[in-house]
Amino acid sequence: MAKVELITIGDEILVGKTQDTNARHIAVKLGEAGLTLDRITTIADDAETLKSELDAALERSDGVISTGGLGATSDDLTRPTLAEYFGGKLVVHRPTYERISAFLAQRGRKPEGDILKMAEIPDVCEAINNDAGAAPGMIFRPKPGKIFIALPGYPPEMKYLLEKGAIPALVRTLQPARVRHVVFRTAGVPESSMAERLRDFEKTLPKNIRLAYNPSLRSLDLRLWARFSDGESEAVFDEACERMRSALGDDLFGYGEETLAQSVGKMLLSRGLRLATAESCTGGAVAAEIVSVAGASDYFLGGITAYSNAAKVEFLGVKPETLEAWGAVSEETAVEMALGAQSRFGAEVAVATSGVVGPGGGSAAKPVGTVCIAVASPVRVFAKSFRFENDRGRNIERTLTAALNLVRKELLAYDGTRG
Repeated sequence: MAKVELITIGDEILVGKTQDTNARHIAVKLGEAGLTLDRITTIADDAETLKSELDAALERSDGVISTGGLGATSDDLTRPTLAEYFGGKLVVHRPTYERISAFLAQRGRKPEGDILKMAEIPDVCEAINNDAGAAPGMIFRPKPGKIFIALPGYPPEMKYLLEKGAIPALVRTLQPARVRHVVFRTAGVPESSMAERLRDFEKTLPKNIRLAYNPSLRSLDLRLWARFSDGESEAVFDEACERMRSALGDDLFGYGEETLAQSVGKMLLSRGLRLATAESCTGGAVAAEIVSVAGASDYFLGGITAYSNAAKVEFLGVKPETLEAWGAVSEETAVEMALGAQSRFGAEVAVATSGVVGPGGGSAAKPVGTVCIAVASPVRVFAKSFRFENDRGRNIERTLTAALNLVRKELLAYDGTRG
């Protein structure tokens, strides 16, 4: 099985100034192509360190990818270092030079200065044209069966070059096995509970099919992955996917990278329903997540962030006696908030959040992490209480996920004929 390594280059990553989001994307895309990412190494912008790491990586692995160090500043040393390492010299890559020159001309600038350094590549590499930016990708073939590819670190350009040239070049060189995979996205079920539910399912999987768990605050992703040799039937994988869907039931909300907000949006559209929000502890995070989806204006009417009790009374019609009797963080108050948003916006569906997200404000009866969420639909209104954790940011994330999932579950049961 061919192995691929990733070398991430950049002082800014090592000091924590920049988060390396490229590694996850590269790992996913390699897996989809049937390749295995065997190792990830992060190094500084240092020529000797890069040479040393390349020696080791090309000895261990069949394919190596690097990201970073292809910019125009003095600390971007990858390009000249690779020219020296592979025994070449830097030359101008004309398509890149012309693209950069045209970009500068549109802004009334002459093609001069350090920015043109990004048009230089070693004469011993094959360039991958970067129509998404400036610096091209570079493919080196140090010996038969080995391949090294250098990509920019800027994520949009890296992703473009990875799919346009890097992955195809790796596949041609390393000839991976056929791979099938599906990511099932679920919400509302902890990883341990899901593992218990799927224990018998996993025992029945053939040796060439694997199940991986990837939990986060927004979802629990379950990746069913299979590798097939030449002539081997893929029907067993299709059958496993069907059994997986059946086992997940209503907790499955989407596939791949589909978000809860996208899932809820599609369901609202298909049912001809509109949504409004009433938020306290989430401070507008639920509404922001909803409108992050293109086309949300077709089903989202608006939201009210009523943080204070006075705002809950004035803008959502929460009764003062409800607040007095039960407090702001209660199912009773959340219900009245949801009904208030439903009425104020004329929405068929509304969701409300109220809670103690921390770090202070908790009590023995309602400690930090206590959250109440209510949903009003065309046929009923209900509320549910949650006990999350002690971290404010995580509590807000968990609350918005739980709120959207409650809306989704209610929409699953609504077909427009009840009431």
